[in-house]
Amino acid sequence: MSSVVSTFFLAKCEAGLTSPKMRPWAAKYLPLVVDPFKAITCMYGELHLPTLAFAISNSPYMQTEQAFQAWIDGYKPSAEQICYIMADARPARTPKMLQAFIAAKPSAETIYSLMRDCGDFARTPEMVKLFLAAKPSAAELAWSLKDCGQVAQTPEDIAAFLAAKPTADLIYEAMRYGGEFARTPKMLQAFIAAKPSSTDLTYAMCYCGEFARTTEVMSAFLAASPIGSQLIEIISGCGEFAQTPEMLAAFITGEYTVYKLPPNAYALLNLMKACEYARTPEMLRAFINAKPDAEDIRRLIEACGDFAQTPELLALATA
Repeated sequence: MSSVVSTFFLAKCEAGLTSPKMRPWAAKYLPLVVDPFKAITCMYGELHLPTLAFAISNSPYMQTEQAFQAWIDGYKPSAEQICYIMADARPARTPKMLQAFIAAKPSAETIYSLMRDCGDFARTPEMVKLFLAAKPSAAELAWSLKDCGQVAQTPEDIAAFLAAKPTADLIYEAMRYGGEFARTPKMLQAFIAAKPSSTDLTYAMCYCGEFARTTEVMSAFLAASPIGSQLIEIISGCGEFAQTPEMLAAFITGEYTVYKLPPNAYALLNLMKACEYARTPEMLRAFINAKPDAEDIRRLIEACGDFAQTPELLALATA
């Protein structure tokens, strides 16, 4: 009998407890449900350990200390299998199961998975020490900073992360999700040294707050040949830091973009819609020079009101 069939058997018994129609059937087989060993032995003629593991994950009736211990003693599960059971069955999160997990010598990735999936039960200083001792990769450290709560956001974690030579996108994730410990001059220096893409730099300035809005980061951003939409996001989303005449001039000329071309009417429209600072005579002239169609003009007037209602633009709209 397969694990799926055995689980169906258990589910059918459980359903019988509340269904009048099935109650006589459930009453007959209920002792097998209450005692996981009787149930599985009845099905297989022996204690079938893979089925016991499957049942522990899927049936509350099977989640007992006796079942956990029998599975550990008989099956000798790997750390990954123990992690899976503890993540799937909350009653399995016991000190004994945790001891078995540690004894199975888990990899850094498996320890990360346990801390991520089992909440406060697994997020302890001792588990973090075990994680660091397992020599996690830069990616695993970045994931732990993001997904494992404050217990994993320590100076030791940050030091290990930087020592693992992370890529720019991983440093961005650490700075965004790793709390104040991850937002240090040293981390920002490592980010710039890792040669981030214009996308990484856009995200850093938009989502890491004032910490990442420095002249060094902005210089790296402009040197990375950003696309027009990224310039729009920076100018509209980073406040006074990015709202300067120089940035608007750079956007209008397109000198820092990949193709070194000025923006089209649609891009100019989007920036003026998103950012009041960008509603300048120079931007309006660039919009007119970009030969907008009637729909672009209508949308600009609708979004920007009196600023866009100039005789020249109104004439273009009715031409």
